[in-house]
Amino acid sequence: GARELGKPALVTPETAFGIASVAKTQIASTLMVLVENGSVDLDEPIQTYLPRFALQSNATASSLTARDCLLHQSGIDSFGDWIEEVPFLTGREAIMRSELLPQTFPLRAKRSYNNFCFVILSELIEETSGSDWRQALRTMIWGPAGMNNSFSGPQEFTRVGGVLPTADGWSDNYPIGEHALDGEVNVAVPHAMWPSAFDNELYFENEELENRAIHFHQSAIDASQGIYMSVQDLRRYAQLLLSEGKSSDGQHLISPNLVEQMLSLQGIENELDLYEVLGRPLPQLRELGYGLGHEVYAFDGRLLVGHGGDEL
Repeated sequence: GARELGKPALVTPETAFGIASVAKTQIASTLMVLVENGSVDLDEPIQTYLPRFALQSNATASSLTARDCLLHQSGIDSFGDWIEEVPFLTGREAIMRSELLPQTFPLRAKRSYNNFCFVILSELIEETSGSDWRQALRTMIWGPAGMNNSFSGPQEFTRVGGVLPTADGWSDNYPIGEHALDGEVNVAVPHAMWPSAFDNELYFENEELENRAIHFHQSAIDASQGIYMSVQDLRRYAQLLLSEGKSSDGQHLISPNLVEQMLSLQGIENELDLYEVLGRPLPQLRELGYGLGHEVYAFDGRLLVGHGGDEL
């Protein structure tokens, strides 16, 4: 297919796409490297590393761990996707506002998917590694694993970053320059393909797609959903996990024990929740719960581990 509708450049195995919430697997893996070298303890309160971290619930703030965040069992509310529409707000600035977040259920009482917890984890990565989470990800995972067609946000490949989505929502005809690619970078331009908020219809018609190019934009929750990656790099990442944390050149990045915790059911289990695809039930696929930063399913009697992403 085409990288951008109406333009000649074709998709290749090295074309990077927005992977949305699959980004959480990358944050989890970077954190595992820091666990491996002794910089982070998954069961130590986050306040040990981020003393100013606060929530409305002091009890949760003082007890919340990285493991709780990875397993979506924090019980804290999320700012919601509106925070993406605040231009130039950083993850750190969002965390400075975390004391505004109420508790929706007690810590570790149940699971509830939470984007903001991965922003907290990105700040933890920065504090304990001494570098920006984007650089830590590239240095600790992407570089050693040979993942050279991955980007930690659109600022790495666009001429103009921090573009605010238009008043039309996420999509509109884009002004020249606002998502202009820098040179011949191999990145696919996203288009709206999810249900409309008004009529619950999917935009599959070409005439709709032509008018619904999505702006590349930065946001405060990029660590949870703002990464772009090629199919080949996703394959390389999967191979890293299937090789028990060993890179293609034999370097052990993550211990087999931690990889097992990433790829096996941890913490609170679901009661075999029925999974839906585009609003339609898929009886063979049922969500069981989480490994560390990864989703665990039962598929037609087999265990399936991965992560979905449907932002773009």
